[in-house]
Amino acid sequence: MNMIIIFKEIQEKKIFQKKQDDQEFKTNFLINFSNELRSPLNANLNLLEQVSEEQSLAKNLKDKFIGPALTSAKQLSYFLSDIHDYSMILKNKLNCKIEPKPLDITIRKCLALIRG
Repeated sequence: MNMIIIFKEIQEKKIFQKKQDDQEFKTNFLINFSNELRSPLNANLNLLEQVSEEQSLAKNLKDKFIGPALTSAKQLSYFLSDIHDYSMILKNKLNCKIEPKPLDITIRKCLALIRG
């Protein structure tokens, strides 16, 4: 979005510039914050997925502990992706990739995520 702003006083220009700098700092902080949390979260997700596929682990342990932990980690991963995407929108740098997906599979995945 392009804007033309005319300032009557230097003080108004300084205040405006400070607000722009503050917003840029916040946006960059959110991008870095979400990126820094992704690495350990991905390690946890990989571990939980491997453990959930382990045949020697009792089903009740998987259902009671591993399943909920895996669901929570996935939800956190989606949340961090949303924060990152929002920050990229603020910087006008979000790249969208549109591709067809089967609706029934998407609905099942959403329901599984909500149900846990």
